[in-house]
Amino acid sequence: MKKSTKLYLLSSCIIVLFIILDQILKIWVKTHMALGEHIPVLGNWFYLYFIENEGMAFGLSFGQNIGKLLLTVGRVLIVGFLIYYLIRLIKKDKTDWIGVTVLSLIITGAVRNIIDSL
Repeated sequence: MKKSTKLYLLSSCIIVLFIILDQILKIWVKTHMALGEHIPVLGNWFYLYFIENEGMAFGLSFGQNIGKLLLTVGRVLIVGFLIYYLIRLIKKDKTDWIGVTVLSLIITGAVRNIIDSL
């Protein structure tokens, strides 16, 4: 199998796997926890909190519905650019599995934000 094919497969697997895991966890939290509840996962070091954020980072928001629409459109454009950039890096053989993994995780986070905002 060619290196580029392996990198495309790695990227696709990372993106799909983490989106699915994220959605499963969110569904579990919404069906098993009350808003504001938290569960210790790793002792006192890591807790799973159930909170909802209607805005963007840190709960900031602007423009109500039109602001949310603009944020979603902006996120879609950014994800499109990141996917284009990743494909270009792989085609030109300018990245390795570490670069593909990092960029795929960034793309995954952006796609999850789009799903959440919808």
